[in-house]
Amino acid sequence: MLEPDARHLLLDALRPPPGYTLDMAAGTTYSLDLLALMVAPVAFALFDRQGGDGSPVEDPIAMLQALRAHADRISLFCQAGQIAVPPEFRSLLVYLEGSVHPVVPPRPEAIFHPKVWYLRFRRSDVDVQYRLLCLSRNLTFDRSWDTVLRLEGRAGDEPKHPELARFAASLIAMAGSTRPVAPERAGAIRDLGDQFARAEWILPDGFDRVRFWPLGDDGADRWPFDGRRDRMLVVSPFVTAGTLTRLTKGHAGSILVSRPETVDALGGTATKHLAERLVLSSDASAPDDNASAPVRDGAVAEAADRRLEGLHAKTYVADAGWRARVWTGSANATDAAFHGNVEFVVELEGRKDRCGVHAAIGDQADRLGLRKLVVPYEPSQLEPLEPTDTDTKSG
Repeated sequence: MLEPDARHLLLDALRPPPGYTLDMAAGTTYSLDLLALMVAPVAFALFDRQGGDGSPVEDPIAMLQALRAHADRISLFCQAGQIAVPPEFRSLLVYLEGSVHPVVPPRPEAIFHPKVWYLRFRRSDVDVQYRLLCLSRNLTFDRSWDTVLRLEGRAGDEPKHPELARFAASLIAMAGSTRPVAPERAGAIRDLGDQFARAEWILPDGFDRVRFWPLGDDGADRWPFDGRRDRMLVVSPFVTAGTLTRLTKGHAGSILVSRPETVDALGGTATKHLAERLVLSSDASAPDDNASAPVRDGAVAEAADRRLEGLHAKTYVADAGWRARVWTGSANATDAAFHGNVEFVVELEGRKDRCGVHAAIGDQADRLGLRKLVVPYEPSQLEPLEPTDTDTKSG
């Protein structure tokens, strides 16, 4: 299920289906590299012009054509103050001015952290297709290990997922505290959210149920993990002891995949109940210049002018009898992620043999799936390196 050999590019995930063109896009990110945002119109325009590092090649004419055709159809919401302006292509960035909307969360001590795209493609007036992308990745050129969930949808009649409409409307409200969204654009985003709430979603193989969890957008606390959980797999670069305990304590056989500095900060006492503590192997993990950033403040490590390496995925898997539940998206296993930050998580359900903990990571002998990337790791001390009860942000 979590197969590291299956690589996906955001450019491909944004590209319209054959014969379709982009009609409307609303996306979110914590940190934003404006040069990375310029890749989105290139994808929508069906150009395929990338350098080896994933950045666009220097073809201003092609970029100009894409920007002119698509900038007014794209709305991108990001954390206020987390925009990196590139030195090149400055003359082209003016076309994106109306597309970028800095936001401030309802709770001032929290951060805006979702990574989700609402995409509507059109082939004719009656032939419309929807796509929802839920990622752990910001709109930057980071080289970190991330996840992307891609759901395709068709128009439906009844609002089966009203939370998708609520989240779209909340983006407009949160942006209003910095720079109000233009009325025409705001109306189009609300309409897109209403259509997503009614859409019929095609689920990935092995799954038969989906639930969407926008968190923190209305200031309310929500805990997506209620219900049966026999054991847990927690994959998160940033972890606080309180949330780890709530997720895994009493669920025998649970596994944590994180960063070495995070496991060290938690200490042996907070992690001794786990069956395994795993980190990326040296072969899978490049040196991380941000490793010294405080683990309890992941926003430092996700600053717009830094490049992330190593583990950045946020995924949770639970065995529940013969069933399994999987949550993936932007939320780290921290107190802040589930008690303040604006996040977006998608929950999928299916059969345990197809979607459960073993399907995701395998056992220690088979070295399949995530086992190709991880090695055991023990914390360097029993007690935490520093208190985590002041955690206010997550990366």
